[in-house]
Amino acid sequence: MSRLAKDISIYAKMLSDAPIQVRAHVPGGVSFTDTTAGGAFRMLCAGHFARLRYWTHAHVFDPFWRIYYNSKKGAYIECGPRRIGLGPKKVVIVPANVVYEAFLETREVDHIFLHFLVDPLVMPMRDGPIEVPLRPVTRALLTDFIQGLEEGSSLQSQLQGLALLHHLFAPLIGVTTESGKRLEVLKVIREIEAHPHAFSNASQMAAFAGMSLRNFQRHFHETAGKTPAQYLSEARLREAARRLARTDLSVEEIAESLGFANRFHFSRLFRSFTGKPPAAFRKAHRLILAGRE
Repeated sequence: MSRLAKDISIYAKMLSDAPIQVRAHVPGGVSFTDTTAGGAFRMLCAGHFARLRYWTHAHVFDPFWRIYYNSKKGAYIECGPRRIGLGPKKVVIVPANVVYEAFLETREVDHIFLHFLVDPLVMPMRDGPIEVPLRPVTRALLTDFIQGLEEGSSLQSQLQGLALLHHLFAPLIGVTTESGKRLEVLKVIREIEAHPHAFSNASQMAAFAGMSLRNFQRHFHETAGKTPAQYLSEARLREAARRLARTDLSVEEIAESLGFANRFHFSRLFRSFTGKPPAAFRKAHRLILAGRE
């Protein structure tokens, strides 16, 4: 492990606010418990496929963020009019709730992925992928991260994953420049993301933020680009997607626990939001945890 990468991994460990654990080993990587956290990040699963031969997916949509890195060219993603090639000179970050297509043009590629969540108070949602040029320290962190995955070292891969996330996001985070009102709105958003059923309406959110309803609604829309009700509904659907992918709860149990009227109401909204009915979404994402990224 390089000295600089080691120093950053120690920093990530210092920021960790939950026990480091591994839920299960999967082909090419590990799937972390939902309690695995480090500062602003919560890691879900990661993997390294030295010879990935299948990576063509339509309408990819997930409630979590992703990082992609390939050591050679041959794969790309399309997000709206943008076509973003994966390769050795950059890391591609795909925010949660971004719809895109994935393609593999060559016979096989060396492929690294990391799935994670980000505290919205630190990094509000983005509407498209982020391309980060590869620097020497990034390459060192990726090398150590791959080594941990290949050796089956859950501790090393966890620490290096957190180190990589802190390194990549450091230039993107500017929360200290936010106004007081915007920060209060972001605190509400963080509470919604952590507890999607904590609020029933905008009045409760405004009270939590210590603002009048009118001011809160205005500042919320300026910050999130949508109304509090719209954001709350989408947050519940994102949490439903997470539970479908990572738990064995039934569709009825998920719908009821998140405040949807019934399974049919939930299924209609979920399909409109993700492009897939709940059962199909669950099946597709179980393939990821089975090692087919």
